[in-house]
Amino acid sequence: MPGSTEQFDPATQQWTENKDGAIRHVPLLGVTGLLASATRSTKEPDGARRLLAWLASGEQSLKLASSARATPFRDSQTDGGTSWRWPGVPESVSREYALALEAASRQPLWLDALRIPGRNEYLAALDQAVLAALEGQTPAEALAKATADWQSITDKHGRDAQRRAYRQSLGIAP
Repeated sequence: MPGSTEQFDPATQQWTENKDGAIRHVPLLGVTGLLASATRSTKEPDGARRLLAWLASGEQSLKLASSARATPFRDSQTDGGTSWRWPGVPESVSREYALALEAASRQPLWLDALRIPGRNEYLAALDQAVLAALEGQTPAEALAKATADWQSITDKHGRDAQRRAYRQSLGIAP
């Protein structure tokens, strides 16, 4: 869960509390959810900007973040998990998730989701690994399968092409 104050030590095979209470995770941003955008070719750029601003407003964005296909994307939406809740999820779970999101959003470091060809394929393989682990497969087995899947996806799209796309997404390549 994002923002955990515990960490798993593979050497001892135990979960331990961080000694200073610091969060040792780098939040991953932009994984999934709802997204609105306007293209340069829109015939009504002012109307498009107004619509996007309205969708991102506090009231509307809270409604979007409360859908089963989205997650809160700003601190004001989490409110300790009391102002939003996913359908069918207990309030206590929503609250715990909201608090973890709030803690993660305060971290000085973050990692943006990959912007390379096959991004959704990589994420789907990771989703499958998480589901497999939740259904009883060992985390090591699930991650080994995800690793093999990611290698296959990378080979399919071409390693050099993926490297170039990733470097370009970071702004360090032409």
